[in-house]
Amino acid sequence: MLDMGKHIKNKAQWVKGEFDDKVKAGFSASQLYRDTIETIAFIGGKLGAATDKAMFYYFSDGTKLKITSSPSIKCEVIE
Repeated sequence: MLDMGKHIKNKAQWVKGEFDDKVKAGFSASQLYRDTIETIAFIGGKLGAATDKAMFYYFSDGTKLKITSSPSIKCEVIE
């Protein structure tokens, strides 16, 4: 099986792109959240910190991502 994590250059931006595509497709908030977490795990993202409303993920290429679950789900690349 192909290890996608080795072939994606900016992992956080790639996850954000996947998230944005699902938003455009009309996925529900719960499905967006679940799919985004699965996508992060699929390419090797690690949870670095979490609060009651946000989770911060780190990737092996040095990129970072923030998932905010309240009041609505958002996905942001952290510089």
